[in-house]
Amino acid sequence: DPYNGVGVWWPRTVPSGTTQRFADAGGVDINRVIVSATHTHQASEQLAEKYIQRIVDGINTAKNNMVEVNVGFTNTSYDINVNRRPNFGVHPELECDKSLVLAIFRDALTDVPVASVVNYGIHNTGIGVGGNGLNKCSSELTGIAMNKIESNFGGGFVSFFFQGFEGDVGPNCNGRPGAPYSTIV
Repeated sequence: DPYNGVGVWWPRTVPSGTTQRFADAGGVDINRVIVSATHTHQASEQLAEKYIQRIVDGINTAKNNMVEVNVGFTNTSYDINVNRRPNFGVHPELECDKSLVLAIFRDALTDVPVASVVNYGIHNTGIGVGGNGLNKCSSELTGIAMNKIESNFGGGFVSFFFQGFEGDVGPNCNGRPGAPYSTIV
């Protein structure tokens, strides 16, 4: 409901009927579909038709390529994220969840890895200094990581990133707000 009852109007992020289209593409009942918004500085205010169709196409591709899998899971930690509050700074002295969760899916018949899911609390935000003196956007941060994982496995391997469930955390960049682009990579 885009109206939250306190006088603020929030625009719909998906047009009416979108969830049903996803259910139809997946061949499942609508109550089995969850559409989850994620915090990003790179997304449009509303999911446009071309993106909805791409998702529908992706659901169809996934459905047509399903295989039985075995799942492996690990829970470890990684120390690149840092609390950004107060004042959008780098505050390593403040508490921050460092948990990194990884699930990998292997074809049950061939034992070939086919996909992974990575969950880590990091907020894709400004990082590094661009040629024009403005901060680059670090939405690339997780994209670069997923591309690296996919290229390491090759073939049709896919990797998905979820940004965890913690609040305003960002990359540490060794405490340097103007870190070079190579730090992102």
